[in-house]
Amino acid sequence: MCGSCESAAVAVTIDEFPLGATPTGITAGPDGNLWVTTSAPSILRVAPNGSVTARYPLTAPVDGTTTTPALPTFAGGSLWFTITREDTVANTVTTALGRRTAAGGLAEFPFGPASSLAAGPDGNLWFTPDLGGRNVGYPTLGSLGRVTAAGQVTTFGGITGSSVAVDAIGRMWVSGGRSVAQVTTAGDGPGVLAKTRLLGSVWKVATSPASPGIWLAGRDWLCCSGPRTFDFAIWLTPDGDSVKVPTGFANAESPTALTGYPVLQDLAVGPDGNAWETDINGVHVGRVAASGRTSVFTAGLASDAAPSSITGGPGDTVWFTDVAGRVGRITLDRPTTTTEAPTDVRETAAEIGAVATARGTASRVRFEYGTTAAYGIVTRWQDVGDGDDPMARRARLEDLTANTTYHYRAVLSTPFGPIAGRDRTLRTSPAPVPPPTDVDDDGYAAAIDCNDHDARIYPGAAEIAGDRIDQNCDRRDEALPRFFPRVLTYFNNKLGQWSRFTELSVEDVPAGARVSLGCTGRGCRFRSWKTAFKHKVAKAVLVDRLRGSKLAPKAVLELRLLLPGHIGTLVRWTVGPPPKPTVRCLPPGSREGIKC
Repeated sequence: MCGSCESAAVAVTIDEFPLGATPTGITAGPDGNLWVTTSAPSILRVAPNGSVTARYPLTAPVDGTTTTPALPTFAGGSLWFTITREDTVANTVTTALGRRTAAGGLAEFPFGPASSLAAGPDGNLWFTPDLGGRNVGYPTLGSLGRVTAAGQVTTFGGITGSSVAVDAIGRMWVSGGRSVAQVTTAGDGPGVLAKTRLLGSVWKVATSPASPGIWLAGRDWLCCSGPRTFDFAIWLTPDGDSVKVPTGFANAESPTALTGYPVLQDLAVGPDGNAWETDINGVHVGRVAASGRTSVFTAGLASDAAPSSITGGPGDTVWFTDVAGRVGRITLDRPTTTTEAPTDVRETAAEIGAVATARGTASRVRFEYGTTAAYGIVTRWQDVGDGDDPMARRARLEDLTANTTYHYRAVLSTPFGPIAGRDRTLRTSPAPVPPPTDVDDDGYAAAIDCNDHDARIYPGAAEIAGDRIDQNCDRRDEALPRFFPRVLTYFNNKLGQWSRFTELSVEDVPAGARVSLGCTGRGCRFRSWKTAFKHKVAKAVLVDRLRGSKLAPKAVLELRLLLPGHIGTLVRWTVGPPPKPTVRCLPPGSREGIKC
């Protein structure tokens, strides 16, 4: 009867707790408790550990009248529920809407039968009428309605459905027939934002404040095989497509027609993002995944259990009512991931892995890594499905730095939120040490030579003082005093045509000094001249050496002043006219000089 269901479902624990009354509905409250309506008639507050912590009786019925509350729903801080009163003497049935405030106040409002209640994003209570129940997968659709905090009821004929719900991000959905509509509550009345055609006839839309999943319960004829119907769940994907997932149950048109055939009774979205269902005849609760994977759970249920209403609960739980006078708690085990040790670690690459167990929850994994426990770099997501078996996933890290420690961990993405494995570290291999090289072939390897591209520079080489080069690799250049005597110049010029020096002399020239002149360009009456002074000279007159040269524009006159053991001076005049001088230092052996 359930050929597509998996027989060895795991990662679920079911516990049942006695109520002392027959439950008729259940919902999770904003206080972290479960709230249960019963046929006593009363409302029970049930703690997460399953104990009944409070009983709130409703108005005692008169003789011959039964009062049944149902569809408990929190909206605007109050608990709302429907009330059905059946007078067995007068053979009449009346309905009302009940409200219990957080302070404990009870109120009733005239109200027709309802098939669903939901807290709207506008703070009001929204409902769909019950106009005849489920008709083999084709329930009669009623007009969407709204109830204010004061109990004022308004119905809107433009939108009809059999079920209403609000999802985790505040969107309201109305299902019915073969479609589900997203509805806005803004303005004077609701309006349809989007409508999705479905692959079957649905009677309930189910959402969860803890999960973005949107599920629908449906029932269609099972063609050509007698009075049977086919139950299914539909998952509405984030991009608006619908995926029909058969529950695998062949059902009777009437729940009592074929004893033992499961009949889908209720559907809710769990914190794992899956649909959870109960049936009328089968003693089980079921899980339906978007992948089409279905699971049946019976361990923990009493032999006379008859699961009925179901809802997502606080934490990692799903709760259901058992018409045999109990409530049941389904505790879900979250997916797990284990960060594995690294393999194939190299200088700039490594392979890391993880083992992830989805435990029935659609999950995917990726790795975070970096040089600190803050990580900072992530790999691509890898799907691990929703199975119960461990799944190994690996990733190759590239472009790492050699001889460096990296932190990494596996992180699962699940409807429960991110689930991280423990932090691990790896250390990349050191880069290989290159063999010693002597590029300039001066007898010293690059690791020792401070400049392995100049054979004149090596440890112990002769140092040339004042050239700003460390020839002997002692991290300094020997300093020399500078020879820069006073130079006197005067000149005449004819604008744009020529310049002629009328004075060019050097004062205080010491013995041993060398002076040279050079001239290039138009107007030069000489090319070069030089002399050495054997004795100290107070003033060396050089203008006569120019031979009256009228230097044309762009002609260059150079004066070099040299003295052994000193940094010399190069003065260069470029004719504009007038001549414009530049001064550079001349370390020993330098031709063009360096910046002083």
